[in-house]
Amino acid sequence: MATGGRLLDRAVKAAGGREAFGRKFRQYRESVFFIDRNREELLRQYDGNWVAVYNCEVVAHAKKYQDVAEKVRQGGLPIEEVVIKFLTSKRVLTLF
Repeated sequence: MATGGRLLDRAVKAAGGREAFGRKFRQYRESVFFIDRNREELLRQYDGNWVAVYNCEVVAHAKKYQDVAEKVRQGGLPIEEVVIKFLTSKRVLTLF
């Protein structure tokens, strides 16, 4: 079983090195913040949909997660770098 440090080392290597990993992480984090900052506008447009955001831009949306993931793949985007989130104005109970 790999330790946390070894997993991070593998992720850094898979991303193309420390600099590329940092750049991809910052881009992903900014896309998460984009969703949070623009939640009301995104809800007006995509309420009840899964939304894919890449580089702070909505690149796909659909009622089903699988459909969004397929659109991302068809667009040639790296799925692991795309933020996919379900947007709804309804209250939803989430259990972790």
